[in-house]
Amino acid sequence: MTFSSTDSPLQSTVARQSRAIAWIQFASQVVSLGVLAVMYRLVGPDAYGLFFMVVPLLLLSRLMPTQGWHAALVQRATLPDEAAQALFRRNLASGTWATALVIGVTPLWAWMYGQPELWKLVPALGGTTLVATLGSFHLALLERDVRLSQLAGTRLVAQVAGGATAILTALWRRDVWALVAGQYVEFAALAVLGWRLHSWRPARISTTADIQGSQSFARFFALSGLTTFLTNNVDKIIVGVWAGERALGLYSQAFNFMLKPVYLLTTPLTSMVLSSLSRTQPGEDEFLRFASGFYRFVAALLIPAGVGLFFVGQDVMLVLGGNEWATAGVLLSCLALAIPAHGMVILSGYALAASGRSDRQFWASGISAGILLTVYLAIWGWSVFTEPSVTQALITLSQVYALVWITLIVGLWYVAIRNATGVGFAELRRAATQPLLASALMASGLYVARNTVLLNVSPLVRLIACVALGGALYLACSYSQIVELRRWWRSAAITQAT
Repeated sequence: MTFSSTDSPLQSTVARQSRAIAWIQFASQVVSLGVLAVMYRLVGPDAYGLFFMVVPLLLLSRLMPTQGWHAALVQRATLPDEAAQALFRRNLASGTWATALVIGVTPLWAWMYGQPELWKLVPALGGTTLVATLGSFHLALLERDVRLSQLAGTRLVAQVAGGATAILTALWRRDVWALVAGQYVEFAALAVLGWRLHSWRPARISTTADIQGSQSFARFFALSGLTTFLTNNVDKIIVGVWAGERALGLYSQAFNFMLKPVYLLTTPLTSMVLSSLSRTQPGEDEFLRFASGFYRFVAALLIPAGVGLFFVGQDVMLVLGGNEWATAGVLLSCLALAIPAHGMVILSGYALAASGRSDRQFWASGISAGILLTVYLAIWGWSVFTEPSVTQALITLSQVYALVWITLIVGLWYVAIRNATGVGFAELRRAATQPLLASALMASGLYVARNTVLLNVSPLVRLIACVALGGALYLACSYSQIVELRRWWRSAAITQAT
């Protein structure tokens, strides 16, 4: 498949914005790794475990007031001011009651985990939901206006502010409250910068704008987000209740690191998916061209990322946190193989939303959640009867999680997108074939190197050598495809802007 491009002022502008986003995303990952390397050593797994006992509750509380309305706002073809006023008020009201809900369930949460510290921690973190809601509408407006480089820059500035605050607080008190302080500063910075960058302001007027279409779309999209929340957080709740804060700290950080390359790619990509696919009709040539291009882009970057982290996961956690985080490295290697599956599912969800089929997205998410919940409960039951060590139980959970995502979840979402969008097996096969072959060669080279010349070197040296070797092997086999995808990216960006 060949993608054409033209030289024009618009193309140059969009290309510069795309390059800016790529550099900002790279800088964001550097900042994130730097903050984690410091925080892992200052506060340790126990503090992260306590923090992530509350995180599932926070994510749930932020889901309804932000994700559904955000997607509806970006997806709507036109947005009169009356509709914007109504959406803003609904968003703010939802954020307010969600914050109250988090604070209200504090006794239940503290009892469930058996952690007295949660009596203070849950309500303290609950306030971040309202702070996040205050900025979410204006950030969505920036995305709707295709000011993606500004949006990415805003997130980077907020991330730096939050990370610096967490580190400074951790130097004063080395506990979970350093993570709380970082959360407040990051979300407050996002809100302030979002309001400064976008000129829209709420007005003191009563409006009866018809937002029924947006309500329907947002409802299904938010319900899909709810089921996604279940798939990504029930395991952490089970680990925290069963094994305590240290085990949860190790598992949650391995899981979050596994998702880093996924969100590094999909965060800027999803805006393009919604914008470009919403302008076409499912099944048409243009829709299939863009959709297959998106899948090729995800496969070309996330398949090697998953294979690479499988080999270097242990070294990554040892370099960042030291021996105290060694178990998290083993878990990261197990989870890493699910990285391409996560990218495919996220992309498929937004493709369904762009096609107006958020209902199908909801049902696919619901079945996925049911499958994973069954798996989690089965592993929990196995651990009760066989009484394995905590480490062995976490490794088994990680291995089964990756296997289920690679097989059952990917198969389920393939059926969902095939019937709703017309993207069939042929498009997905073309997207995955070259990256799989190149990644297989990369894996062979890494396996030989790690078991020979890199066997007895330090984790840092081994990590640097493996990244360099793996990247070189993959690029050698995929250079022509990457050049072609770069041309496609420019073409997709132009379509989004126009």
